[in-house]
Amino acid sequence: IHTNPSSNLHFQGAIDLEARLPHSYPSTPLEVTAITVRSESLDKTGHSALTKAISHFLSTQPVGCLAVSQAVEWTRTNFPEYRSKGSGEAASTAEAEVRSFTRLWIV
Repeated sequence: IHTNPSSNLHFQGAIDLEARLPHSYPSTPLEVTAITVRSESLDKTGHSALTKAISHFLSTQPVGCLAVSQAVEWTRTNFPEYRSKGSGEAASTAEAEVRSFTRLWIV
């Protein structure tokens, strides 16, 4: 599942949400690692915290519910809390920065 958050979240970029479902889904509970979220906007700490939070969210879902759609909505709502604070600004600043190269000759 590939989703772009709505513009009201003030987020630019993509979130990749991968779901690995058992054959008996939704009649069996999902494993903790059934849904993973990836994004270039996440640093290592944010990714770890988001993974723990979505695992906790999935563990609270009752057996038989359609957890994938709920996980997508949960991710869209809660993702801004976990993304890197300077990820968007750093990329735009790096592109805007102009570097000049000077060669000096010693005679």
